[in-house]
Formats: sequence, C-alpha cells, structure tokens
Amino acid sequence: MEYKSDSQEALIANGTLSLVSNTWGRLRLKQSNASKAEAKLSKEHPTPERLVLWYQLQRQTDVHNVGHQLWSGGLLLMDFLLSRQLQLATAAVLELGCGVGLASVLAAQLGAQHVFATDVGSDLLQSVVASVERNNCTGCISVRELDWCAHDKLQTMLDNYDTLVSKTRDPNPDPKRPKTHQAGASVEFALTALDLNQLLGSESIIILAADVAYVDEWTAAFGKTLLALFHFFELNDKPCTCYLTVEKRINFSEDRLEVCSPTYEALQRHCLDLSELNVRRLELGFSQWTAYPRTNELELLELKLS
Repeated sequence: MEYKSDSQEALIANGTLSLVSNTWGRLRLKQSNASKAEAKLSKEHPTPERLVLWYQLQRQTDVHNVGHQLWSGGLLLMDFLLSRQLQLATAAVLELGCGVGLASVLAAQLGAQHVFATDVGSDLLQSVVASVERNNCTGCISVRELDWCAHDKLQTMLDNYDTLVSKTRDPNPDPKRPKTHQAGASVEFALTALDLNQLLGSESIIILAADVAYVDEWTAAFGKTLLALFHFFELNDKPCTCYLTVEKRINFSEDRLEVCSPTYEALQRHCLDLSELNVRRLELGFSQWTAYPRTNELELLELKLS
C-alpha cells in the first residue's frame, strides 16, 4: 500500500513548497496571526518574518518509508518551536523519528545548544544529513540511528553508560572491546555513549516527536524507548520533557462497525495512558507558518515522568 501526505501535496499546490528537483524541496515559512504573547516573545527573541528551509523529499512511499514525506504533525511541531515557548538556548534537543529532519533543523536555527536528529534506515539518514548541510546546520546537528524496535540494545547501552563512556574516552582503547553503539546500526550513524554524554552536558533535555504512530508494533516500541530515555535522564538528574504531535487518522472499522482511530488508540495504550507519564494537551493558539489544515484531529502533547 502506498501513502501520500495530503499536507505536503497541499503545500506544493499552493506554492509554499517548491520542487527544485525530483528530490529537493524549498519550504517557505511566513508567520500569520501572531498572538500578543508571541509578539512579546518575538521582541525578546527575534525571529525572521520569513524562513526558507530545504529538505529532500519523496511524494509517495510505502509505510516503511513515510519518513521521507512531510506530514501535518511535523508542520505543527515546527509552528510550536517558532512560537518561542521553549527555552532552547539552555537545552539539548533529541528528536525521535525525525523523518526529513526539518524540526531538528529549525530547533538548531532557533538556538538549541545541540540537536540529535534520530531515525532508522541509512537512506533516510543520508537524506537528513544532506538537508542539514544545505540548511547550514552541520555543526549544530548530529544525525544518528535510533531503532525503537532494538529496545534491548538501547537499554543495555543506557544501563552501562558509565562504563561505556569511560572506555570511549580512553586514550589507549582496547581494539577488542565491544562497540558502544546499537547492534545493527551503521557505524557512520551509530548512537554512542559519548552522544548521551553530550546530551547530559546541557541544563535540560527536550525530546521532540512528530506523528510517530503508524504501526502498532512501532508505536509500542516508541513507548518503551521514550520511557527508557526518561528514566535514564532522571537517573542522571537531568530535567527532560517530551513534546509530541499526533494526528488522529479516522477510519471506519468493519470489524467494530464504528468510526475510530486505531493508530491513536495504540498510542494511548503504549504511551499516553501509562501510569509513569504525566500527559498534558497544549492549546494550539499559536500562529501557523505554513498553510496546512490545523484540524481538531491534530494534537500537541507535553509528556513528563510522573
């Protein structure tokens, strides 16, 4: 089954997204309907009235490659970043399921201390690297592979962080010692203990995730990954908050004979309804920078450990 982002297609149709080639798009951002609070924040932290971001895109993919497209959840997350409600200057940003990487690029451009853009698959990660370079953010963003379904490997690295980071720093490392990255990840994009150490060097950590609920198995793995990271940062006395956007995709279920959103229900089971998490739905009163449909099915959630 092939998937196509209606939001991305709408941006192409209205000229906000220009197709410069078969793979490159130029996205023009322009603020509209700024609130009084945003106007005040804009004076304190100036933001250009217009922004241009480049990214590599595909217009139609299977479910395994939907990260190559730009979706409404990603556009909403970018609007939230541009609303200047987050203290990015003292924070490190970790994006889970970064897709085309635009939220990570924007977080870097808005002053985050450092950004880790993570997803899975060398083709997608290579395209994120190309977008990071074209947006002149090479020194601010690290592109890493983080496979939620390889949870045991991630948990092992988190559990052995102190040992791994000390060995990684060893000026005379043992060539026979195990690698400090997740098994199965390419060495080029491997997430290492030193990356975790860099995250811990900031005053706080902001986790970003946009529209990550597609397949039940992946959603369950996302919930486990998020909890593991929350507990790791708490253990190391580092404040951490996750901002998650989600679009409820409504379908009619022939089995249940009712209208429902199976992907959103899976996110509730595996993440939002967990007793270990505090979940708060945020108001969407901030301005839009692109003309996507901000419907009632779009949500912005703030997640913290209970």
